[in-house]
Amino acid sequence: MKRRANFTIALSAALGLAALASGAAGQAQVRIDTNPLDQHQIGFSTLLTVRDLSASEAFYVRYFGFRVIERLQTLRRLERPGISLYLITESPPTSDKPPVTLAPPALRARPPVNLIFHVSDVRATHKALVSLGLQFLAPPQQPAWGGWRCLAQDPDGYLIEIEQS
Repeated sequence: MKRRANFTIALSAALGLAALASGAAGQAQVRIDTNPLDQHQIGFSTLLTVRDLSASEAFYVRYFGFRVIERLQTLRRLERPGISLYLITESPPTSDKPPVTLAPPALRARPPVNLIFHVSDVRATHKALVSLGLQFLAPPQQPAWGGWRCLAQDPDGYLIEIEQS
């Protein structure tokens, strides 16, 4: 935990220096203590592109207690307290993202996203999820930086981390 705190402080200091430097160079000075989102943000969601909507929906509902809020042919919106998760099938370029195609990970061994659930007791959570049938990559472990964690993968290979700080 101490290592993460030091990293956060170092990153904040670096961002502060960068903001001061950009102001000195004649560019608009950026304040790191406020952001336009501070006044208007009402939530945060994650979107995963999946191969099989039904399989992914079942996975997140069964193991992580999500509720299905919206079910369309190419989209599922799932929620649990404090979390909104969108699942979609491949999405070709559109007018608001002209050069971008959203697609599931090409390789299970190289997932582009790690979803992290912070819990008060990793070992108890791991035991409960295993009893539901979830397969983890390894048993709970203590990484060098402290705390506990264990990881699983969803049907498309996205990493699911259960972490206790």
